[in-house]
Amino acid sequence: MPHRVATLAEVDEALSCGPGQCAIVATAAITGRIVGVSVGDCGAWLIAQNGIDELTANQVRRPLLGSGEAIPVAFDPRLPMPRYFWRPTVC
Repeated sequence: MPHRVATLAEVDEALSCGPGQCAIVATAAITGRIVGVSVGDCGAWLIAQNGIDELTANQVRRPLLGSGEAIPVAFDPRLPMPRYFWRPTVC
C-alpha cells in the first residue's frame, strides 16, 4: 500500500470519532511527475494542450473520510508534468 494511501487511512480512523466526514484530493508534483490520493467525490484533472486526463477516475465515492471505512485510492498516472504552468482544480 503506498504511503499516501496509508496516511489517509490513518486520518480516516482518527476522524471517525468526530461528528464530520469529507471528501479530499491531495496532489503533489514530485520529480517532474504528478501523484496523489483521493477519497470521496472530489476530482483532479491534468489539463494539457493535448487533452484532459482525469487523475481520480478510479476513486471510490463512498464512504467518506472520517467514516472509519473510507477507501483511499492513489493515482500516479505515469504522465510527465507539463513544462508550462498548471493549477489543480479545487472542489
